[in-house]
This record gives sequence, C-alpha cells and structure tokens, in this order.
Amino acid sequence: MRLFATVTALVVCCIATHPTHAVQSLTIHDASCEGLAEFSVSLTMDNDDPVQGFALAVAFDPLQLQTTGFNVEGTEAESIGAELVVSETYPSGGAILGVVLDAVSPFDGQTLPAGTETHVANLGLRAVMLVQSQTTVDVTFVDGFLGTPTVDNILVIDGASIGAPQGLDLNDGVVTCSPAIDRFSLEETCITSLETSPVSVLMTNVTGPVQGFVVAMTHDDSRLALVEVDLDTTATNAAGTEFFASDTSPDSISGQAGGTAAAILDFSAPFDGQTIAVGADQAIVRFHYTCTVDLVEGVDATEFATIEFIDGDLGVPPADNVIVVSGASVPIAELVPGAVCCEPHADEANTVHFYCGADTLEVDAAGDVVSGPLSGGPGETVDLCFLYTSTKNIQGFQLSVCFDCQLTLGDFSIAGTILEATGTEFLSFDTDHDSADGDGCELIVGILIDALPPFMDQTVPSTATPLVIGCVSATIAIDAACDSALGVEFCNGANGSGGVLIENIAVIDFQSIANVTKHDCEVLIVPLPSFERSDCNSDSIIDLADSSAILAIMLSGFTPSCEDACDSNDDGAINLADVV
Repeated sequence: MRLFATVTALVVCCIATHPTHAVQSLTIHDASCEGLAEFSVSLTMDNDDPVQGFALAVAFDPLQLQTTGFNVEGTEAESIGAELVVSETYPSGGAILGVVLDAVSPFDGQTLPAGTETHVANLGLRAVMLVQSQTTVDVTFVDGFLGTPTVDNILVIDGASIGAPQGLDLNDGVVTCSPAIDRFSLEETCITSLETSPVSVLMTNVTGPVQGFVVAMTHDDSRLALVEVDLDTTATNAAGTEFFASDTSPDSISGQAGGTAAAILDFSAPFDGQTIAVGADQAIVRFHYTCTVDLVEGVDATEFATIEFIDGDLGVPPADNVIVVSGASVPIAELVPGAVCCEPHADEANTVHFYCGADTLEVDAAGDVVSGPLSGGPGETVDLCFLYTSTKNIQGFQLSVCFDCQLTLGDFSIAGTILEATGTEFLSFDTDHDSADGDGCELIVGILIDALPPFMDQTVPSTATPLVIGCVSATIAIDAACDSALGVEFCNGANGSGGVLIENIAVIDFQSIANVTKHDCEVLIVPLPSFERSDCNSDSIIDLADSSAILAIMLSGFTPSCEDACDSNDDGAINLADVV
C-alpha cells in the first residue's frame, strides 16, 4: 500500500493549475462470464494529448464477483515500456492500478500517444457463485473510495492530472453472467468386429478448472463388452492425476451393463493444486470396448451400439456424473449419449504370414519377400530372425522350424522386439542340433503375450509391415561350401529334442489359427575375404612400400588392414625376416 501511495503521488499533481484540454475519457468494456471460470475486462482510454501516466479505481458487487488481478499485460502501456506499475485488489469488491510511463532515470519521456480506445489495462474477475439465470453486474469507476490515501481516476498530461472535475469522462461497464453448461459427450469411434478399441469421454467444463470427476455409463451388451478403463493420452493424465479408480462391471440397480471411473487430480502431498483447465471437448478418460458381434465384410452391414451416461444406477453407492470445481461437486448439466459403430472385418483366408531372414524385410502387395537373403562366410555368425504380418492383433505364437544342420543356432531372444515392448509374459524354446536322430535339426518356440494375472489381454498389433517376433544367432559351419545355400523353413510337426509335435500357429481371439502363410528363407554361403601374402599395405602391389609397412608395424605401431598379409614368409610371426 505504501508503494501504491508513492505511485499516486507521482501521477496525481498540478490539478489546480492544469490548462484546458480537449475531452479525455476512460472506458470499462462490457464482458461476459460463464460458471466460475476466470475472465478479463478490458479498460481503454481516449486521449487527444500524450499521457504520461494514469490511475484507475474500479468497484463491483463483491457478493457476485471477485478480483483475480489488475495489470497491463498485453496492453499499449506495456508495449510503450511503462516503468512503474502497481496494483491492489480488495475483497470488498474493487481494485486500483497506478502506472507511470517514465519513472526511472535517464527519463526518456515515454508517453502513451494520442488515440482512441487505447488498451491500457486488464481487470481479471471470476464469479463468486454459479447463477441459475442470466445476471448482470455493474463494474464502475469510483473516486475517493479505494486505497490509502484514496485514489481518483486520472490521466497525467503535460505534468498535470486530469480527473472527473477537469472533464475526464468515466464510462462504466457491465458483466453479464450466464448459467454454466458443463457437458459430457463421447468421441465418435468405429471398432472392427471382434476387436477392441478405446472410446474417449469428452468434457466441456465452463464452471471452472476441474479438480476431479466421476463418469458412469451404460452400454449395449448385445454388441459391446467393456474390457478396461484408462487415462492414456487424456487431459487427466497430462495434468498429473494422483488418484484413479474404475469398475468395468459395477452393480446396477436397473440391471444394465456399464462402467464407472473416478479421478482426483491432487490427492497426495504436497498438494500442488493441479486441475484440468477450462476447455471444450477435452478427453478425460477412455473406456475400451470390444465389438462382440462377428460381422464379415461383404456379408454383414455395419451395426451401431449405444452408450449412455446414467446417474444413480451404477456402483455402490450409485454414482452420478459430476465434476469437482472449487471443492464442490457440480452435476453435469448436459449428458450427450453416443453410438459406437461395429464394422465388419475382412474375410481373408490367410490373415497371418510368418517370415524368416533379416530383422528388416520388404514385402510386396501379396506378402512375398522382395529383399535379399542372409549371407555369411564359413565360420561366421549371422542374426536369423522370425517375423510376422497380420490383419488382427495376436495373443501368441507357436513356431515349428527345420534348418540345415550346418547352422548352429543360439538362444531365441525377443530383446528389442514388439513382443518385449508389449510385455510378453511367456517364452519357451527348444533347439535340436542332432542330425542323426532321424528328423534333422529343429527349432520350436512357444510365446504367450498375456500369461500371468491380472490378465489384461495384451496383444501384439496387426501390421502390414513385417515385425520381428524374435531372433537367434546362426553360426555357419567352417566347412560349409561357398556359393551354397543353407535352408531354413517353417515345417509343421517339429518336436525339437522332445516328443510333442508342434505346428506353426498364431493365437487370435483365443483361437489357434493354423492357416498361416509361411515364407521360408536361406543363408547364402559366400567366400571369406581373401588377401595376397606380402601385400602388407593392401595396395595390390608387392614392392618396397610393403617392407616399409612391416618395419612400421615393428617400430612405430602401424596397424595394417590385414595383419596376416604382412607375414611374408608365413612363419606365424612378423619380424625382420618378413622384410628380407
């Protein structure tokens, strides 16, 4: 308050000696409010002469409005570079603002130039309570009422103060507050038949920033099954909610199928006050539904399943759809039902393809591999990977593989694959390298994505681009013939080192899909890189430069590209004999 008194002293001066000026004015512009959301009222100035500073004092009914701030942010006063800005707000329903454009040495004389409707201040307000019908509140200029000492509304021109007695027009404003219409609605979503997809609940909250909410919805259980509820990619999650609970099969008074969700954003110390800001159609929670009707493309039409918000029916005690604003539960005024479309799935004879080869493969429109095979030299090791494509999400795999016994396979690994990313819970494999047991060399693999409680039905996604299931290291026999090929094929009926015959299958919708399309592969044997003895510097010419290179190895630490080539006499050592 003492600082504001200083500003007042700077801007209030020389009233008695001020010469006559053209009419100047200050205006509070009309504004509207909805709910308890903060809003801003603009104050503008009409002035025929440059203004060096100003003081503002406004009042309103404290039972209907409260002040959130009085500032010059984004105004002409800020852009000109006002050097002293002080404000005070009062619970009794008012605020004052003092501004001096040039208050700091070297006193460059900045002013607000002559103009009309020059934006000079913002008054932040919010409603004290929700209104049931449209309500108007006067926001007025007041002289000699607020501040210590009390402040008058004035402009400073030519070093003198102009107030109402000197002809300053003060134009009051009106704030019109309307009843808040908060709304819950549903994101438009289509789900492929027999598959699962999230449906987002959208919130429009005009009452104010949301501290928590409860959602309760019923659905058509002849077409939909509610699988889970989460906050992924929602405004609730982004705000950092600290408590979330959901129920996919709550008790129902009416016997309807449905689900509930409840969130409290700031639930734990240190209580930072996080909220979901006022906004329209913000996703706050996702309900995951499975379309349970089996619809086939070209045979069945798209079907629609209703989802409705319901109060007082689901849960114990029965839940209502509400938001929490300023510590109070606010019933949702507008609950908009929706419908999910269940689309037919493709009727394909083969929905799954299995591949082997490199960890990245290119396939054509028919699903056939168009990229090159694996290759390596005798004794070398290559990474042999197994991949899939599918038109549906997959819950598990079973691989039955026969391979040339000139390959020695290591452990089967899912590290870095989509299976690791989705949290695969069961992996088993067995490799048979016994070429004399009558069934050749074999690899069998069993994989389940979701094998442990709480059984969240994890899957790997449908994909048109081959994704890696897992890889093994494959070491080529040292005596493998160059320019030959070692085959790797998906062979139904392999048993590894055991006695159970294994088929190549994918697990989809809890069913074993055996009609997978299998794409075998091979490892091409290429000659190992060759060298010419005595060509120590690898320039394809044997001359004195190679002797120099050998000496450099011995004396100065030179590292050749092929050390064996520098062993000119092939005695297993590099020394002066090789130079000779």
